[in-house]
Amino acid sequence: MREIDEVEATYPNLTFIPRYDGPDFWGATLVNNKVYYNPFYHDIYKILLEEGFHSEDVPDGIDITQQVTISDIKMERKAREESFKKSLPIEKLTAYMQTYPNDDDTQIADAFGVTKEFLHEAIATYKIVASDEALKPPFYFLG
Repeated sequence: MREIDEVEATYPNLTFIPRYDGPDFWGATLVNNKVYYNPFYHDIYKILLEEGFHSEDVPDGIDITQQVTISDIKMERKAREESFKKSLPIEKLTAYMQTYPNDDDTQIADAFGVTKEFLHEAIATYKIVASDEALKPPFYFLG
């Protein structure tokens, strides 16, 4: 199953619409139960999950895209954390790193189909520090 299909199945109340006319850095945005997304965005699965979580948590008519209030920032952070939990579960990440302790961050990211930046942000979000048994070098720089 493609990632977009999985997200669509998880959020049947949303309509997902690819947009090819946005800037390269643009990922997705939720407007009136429609998720407009850049199909070429580097971590599209994560960003679509975030928009799905927003559909559950952000009240109708509220725009958090500018993240100007503490509440906006908290809602964005919560959606991001939930997308990490769903797309890169800590249990699977830990098990992989224990099984392949010599893999570097590029190999781990490739194994999970995410970018290195996504992997680094997920690890930081999980508050994994270098002293944890699950982590071996080269992850000392991520703590």
